[in-house]
Amino acid sequence: MSKYNIIDKNVLSVYNFPALVDLLKIKNTDSYLSASNNKFMYLKKQLIVTLGIVMVIFISFAATLPQQDGPPKLVNLKVFPKNTPYRVLDHQMDVWSESLGVRCNFCHARNDQTNKMDFASDAKPEKTAARQMFLMTAKINKKFFEAKKDTLGMIIYTGVNCNTCHRGTAHPEIKLPEEHRGPAGPPLGGPGTPPPGNN
Repeated sequence: MSKYNIIDKNVLSVYNFPALVDLLKIKNTDSYLSASNNKFMYLKKQLIVTLGIVMVIFISFAATLPQQDGPPKLVNLKVFPKNTPYRVLDHQMDVWSESLGVRCNFCHARNDQTNKMDFASDAKPEKTAARQMFLMTAKINKKFFEAKKDTLGMIIYTGVNCNTCHRGTAHPEIKLPEEHRGPAGPPLGGPGTPPPGNN
């Protein structure tokens, strides 16, 4: 048998495969396979070299980043349990700051020497007030609200929180209802008395 692949076009055309006949018109199969293998090997080498360069760049970039020692150690916790995870406390601080419309420096003092926030410091009275408010809402929720479950068995969150009163302001205003007399308010005689003229 020779190197050339001999194809009987008549046999394939009987079975109505004209596209297959055109595909199989390769005269020298060995040279086609070696050319395709060479092209594949060239692409494979290019891919390996490219991935290698990308990995070197990535590793060198990662080595220049500052190393983190994990979450900071929590100190001076007075209303939270001492074993509170950092992520839980950080989330709660985010909730409080959103509820009051403030940032960290509203309750926490800055250390003048390091020029960083000193989260353990009790220098600002707002931090003491925040602790008292947290204890107050916990007491109200324990006394007046119960954690109940809905029909799906999920716990319904009820009760008061910072946002109940603050609504995004650091110092919510105490607003008393205005006393109205006349056509828009209660009758002149007070509640429970008939209007004038209906005697």
